[in-house]
Amino acid sequence: KYWGDWGQFSSMYFEPEHYPDPAENIEKLRANNADIMVSIWPAVGPESEIHKELKAKDLLYDVGHWGSGEVFDVYSPEARDIYWKHIKEGLVKNGIHNFWMDGTEPQFFKSNTQEFIEEELLRVGKTAAGPIAKYLNTYALMNSQDVYEKHRAYSDEDRVFILTRSAWAGQQRNGTVTWSGDIPANFETFRNQISAGVNISMAGIPYWTHDIGAFFPMARGGKYLSGIAGESYQELYTRWFQFGAFTPIFRSHGTGTPREVWQLKDRNPMCYNALVKTLNLRYQLMPYIYSNAWSVSSEGYSFMRGLPMDFSNDKKTYNINDQYLFGPSIMVKPITRNMYYEIERIPPVISGKNLMTPDGEEGLKVTWYKDEVLDEVASVDIEKEINRSWSGGGFPEGVPANNFSARWEGYLIPSETGVHKLVTIADDGARFWLNNELVIDQWIPDPSSPANLRTYEVNLEKGKKYPIKLEYHQNEATSSISLGWEMPSFEVEANDFSKTEPVYLPNHEAGWYDLWTNEFYEGGQSIAKEYPMDVFPLFVKSGSIIPFGPKQQYVDEKPNAPIEIRVYTGQDAEFTFYEDEGNNYNYENGAFNTIHFSWNDNQRKLKIGESTGAFDGYVKDKTFNIKIIEPGEGGRKSKVLPVRRHQYNGSASEIDFR
Repeated sequence: KYWGDWGQFSSMYFEPEHYPDPAENIEKLRANNADIMVSIWPAVGPESEIHKELKAKDLLYDVGHWGSGEVFDVYSPEARDIYWKHIKEGLVKNGIHNFWMDGTEPQFFKSNTQEFIEEELLRVGKTAAGPIAKYLNTYALMNSQDVYEKHRAYSDEDRVFILTRSAWAGQQRNGTVTWSGDIPANFETFRNQISAGVNISMAGIPYWTHDIGAFFPMARGGKYLSGIAGESYQELYTRWFQFGAFTPIFRSHGTGTPREVWQLKDRNPMCYNALVKTLNLRYQLMPYIYSNAWSVSSEGYSFMRGLPMDFSNDKKTYNINDQYLFGPSIMVKPITRNMYYEIERIPPVISGKNLMTPDGEEGLKVTWYKDEVLDEVASVDIEKEINRSWSGGGFPEGVPANNFSARWEGYLIPSETGVHKLVTIADDGARFWLNNELVIDQWIPDPSSPANLRTYEVNLEKGKKYPIKLEYHQNEATSSISLGWEMPSFEVEANDFSKTEPVYLPNHEAGWYDLWTNEFYEGGQSIAKEYPMDVFPLFVKSGSIIPFGPKQQYVDEKPNAPIEIRVYTGQDAEFTFYEDEGNNYNYENGAFNTIHFSWNDNQRKLKIGESTGAFDGYVKDKTFNIKIIEPGEGGRKSKVLPVRRHQYNGSASEIDFR
């Protein structure tokens, strides 16, 4: 929302009151080893200059958008030129080269159901290329391609990075990463991300990511109403974070609750230490990851590899959808269930049969308002139960998509006698009255307490009528409000909290090493081990060479630091180490360096190839700390040879480990 109010939605310009010096401050960020990405949409707000220019030339689809304004016709060359002109003037000239292209399906107003989506798409009718029904799926491709190509024509100093919610074949050429959208926080959704990432990779899109911890922690299927404050979400987030470290782009993102690593330092030291350990491992693996990125660019390789891609001779791998190879060597199986904490229970919504309007009908009378202060009435209705979740659709007639409010009034009639826990769940402001007493007040949410759930315990009598009132105001694009309870008879299901996780090791003739312990296992078998919070199943294929860099806070904090070369023996192995300037396109003209490593298992020799290139800032002399790991005799225990330090000067060399 750098653009300011809703009328300027995706205007491509920084709102001057809060962002008076964008270029200067973006440069400060980059000087402090961070970069910035901004959100741009295919929809543009009605008060923005880009909207006015597109509207004057009839280059907008005549369908509303939840963020205000309309979606531009990406199939029109003239529309694309206007779109880029404003991106260049408002963003690129201020130092932006990373674009978060959201809603590139494209999304319109309603997105609650597939039927709503199709209905709005068909209303578009024709694009400049022809019928929307024929060309729709290529929208994200056209949008990203135009921005990428025009940015490169304007400047090649910085690599273009585009995060886009939709994809089409060939889109990877445009510097794009696709992510899986606004998913809810639960273990089932988390598990589905694994097969989602593998499938999109096998379909030819190598750069994919997901919202670590999910976009919605407590709405639209999210089951963690206390967010980061709850132990159950802390566990889910930690396990999801571990998976994220072994996907092409390591990205934590979402709404509803903060999720920075430091948020858990005092809340849950066990989870915090696990996050730090995982974060360090990701950065230590950057030489391996970046070298694989070169394989993606130069050889059409992929990061997330479904097991049948590399073990097609082992039919047991064909139906495994929660394990994969990350690059050529590391097999990953994320833990997708809770082992330590009960999953936060979501109180059931109060049924309409326990509610009565002031006029004696089932449910509650609801008054919708066009503003946040319960002033201008939009409509009046009756709702059987209070359980609403919106994201740009499903509103009563006359209610705007943003900055509205509502009031529900009537009676609560319990069907049991005893202590009840009354619950409101709201992503914005909410307050609840019982017997004309304000008992839950979240009208101004406390930013230091991210929990969206508020409770009130009270003794209630069966059959008695209790006057109630619930008010809600919304000021963000997503909206949710529900009224629930736990009755005296409510029971919690027990969890066995098993710490053991089974893993299948594909039939690889030379076996597998546990990355954490170096234990060796024969392939073609399932094994089960216990996994504490800071460890998850990672196995290295024998016959692998993996470079490990230093622990660091950003990718080039420690340039030319010693590199640990781990050789997992058992058969011959090879690996090509790649490096370049990291922030421009000079590599396309040969400004990069590769070093080829090869291990001869019979001769027990490691060959380090000649340095084959150069680039600005390249240092030929390097320190390689070589660690040889081999199976022990008669069991799982492995043998790790003493680390051998090798001073490399760019010339080919051979090291004998006999």
